[in-house]
Amino acid sequence: PTLAGWQTAAERRQTSEGIEKRLVPVFAPNAFGNSRWSDYWGEANTNEDASGFVGGAALLAALLALFPAARRFPQERLFLALVASSLVIALRVPGIPRILSAVPLLNQSISAHRRLLLVAAFSLAYAAACAVERWRRGEGPSRGAIAGCALILLGLIAWGYLLSPEVKALLHLRWFWMGLQLGVVAAAAAILILQRSSTCTDGQGRPRVGLWILTALLAAELLVIHQPANPSVPRSRFYPVLPSIRFLQEHAGGYRIAGLGDELLPNSAAVYGLADIRISNPFKPFAYARTLAPVSASIRATEHRLTKTEHPLYELLGVRYVVAPRRTKSTAGWRAVFRDHASRVFEREKFLPRLFLTPVRPEEPAVEGLSLEPAHVAGRVHLAEDRLLASSIYQDGGWTLLLDARPHPISTANGPFVAAWLPAGEHRVDLVYRAPGLLLGLILAAAALAGLVLTSIPRSKKG
Repeated sequence: PTLAGWQTAAERRQTSEGIEKRLVPVFAPNAFGNSRWSDYWGEANTNEDASGFVGGAALLAALLALFPAARRFPQERLFLALVASSLVIALRVPGIPRILSAVPLLNQSISAHRRLLLVAAFSLAYAAACAVERWRRGEGPSRGAIAGCALILLGLIAWGYLLSPEVKALLHLRWFWMGLQLGVVAAAAAILILQRSSTCTDGQGRPRVGLWILTALLAAELLVIHQPANPSVPRSRFYPVLPSIRFLQEHAGGYRIAGLGDELLPNSAAVYGLADIRISNPFKPFAYARTLAPVSASIRATEHRLTKTEHPLYELLGVRYVVAPRRTKSTAGWRAVFRDHASRVFEREKFLPRLFLTPVRPEEPAVEGLSLEPAHVAGRVHLAEDRLLASSIYQDGGWTLLLDARPHPISTANGPFVAAWLPAGEHRVDLVYRAPGLLLGLILAAAALAGLVLTSIPRSKKG
């Protein structure tokens, strides 16, 4: 905004046209093409720009919800207000970005608040449902109001498709999608007009045919337009098993790996069944991120990028193999074990298993018969004295320790990692994971289902 007066004519024209490319996909999602069938000339991509589209038939019903009504359903006015406010912010109406840039928190949206289109879509669907329910009860607007809203929406859809760029590859798609949407809106308007009566049910309380057709239109239009939003692609197209990956799968066992630079990006290892110490997630646990601070570029960054090739922390975390770029030189405590045209794999000299006894004594096995599963870690220990069982397993509150099949007190050590004091003797140790709140959630879900069943049972009328 501070450079608004110093833009070229082309830049000013692009800024003024931007709101059209953001607004049109709300009611004409394929007006600028579709990246799933052809080129896309919209602002971002098909999935993002069209995330506010709920269907032409639903949009017609949502417009009818704006008319004064004797009966308003709960929160209907709230959702209508959400439609307006979400669209104003998400479409970046001139003047709004300047206001938002001065508001704390709201001035830090990476996507420029585009995700508010999802809120707008949900609110439009709710408003449409309210309008259809009033129509079903014979309380909706007049036939003239329905015809007027239909003409407005038909005009908007035609305008959206006809203003799209003149690209030959898009001509057949443009006419197909425009015809489909115009036909759906016209059919929905005809049903609403022809079957507007005191009630849309027959004498026995069953829905009339028109209501079933309207419901089918609402569903069919969305299925046709949105169904191929995320087409399936064979897994091999995304995650080929490279020679270095195959080597790690065959040799890593229960130990962790780490990747330097852009070799084996964070989270990719999980696809191959490998355990990586890095995380790529804006919601990664802060306690774990703070633990990795000595070897990570930033604990607040979305992605852990390792900045040190060697550190005692790697021993604690059980990092046995390091995947590095091809020209990386070996460092002290490393041994090159694999090399190809793309990368090198080094084996570290010192690394601890997931579970180990402290103090660490090289002459004794830490935990015998260690078994590693995603939600279950098990093994056996032989102790001549009380010892601390430590680990590199992050404790988020979901891990429970069973000592000889009985619950045993558990704590943390070395930061946020699972630990427990074990008594002398021979014991079986089981670490079992259950997501925090899982049991309570299951109880609440069961209660909700039971209530739904009870309220659905028809009651006999006496007298």
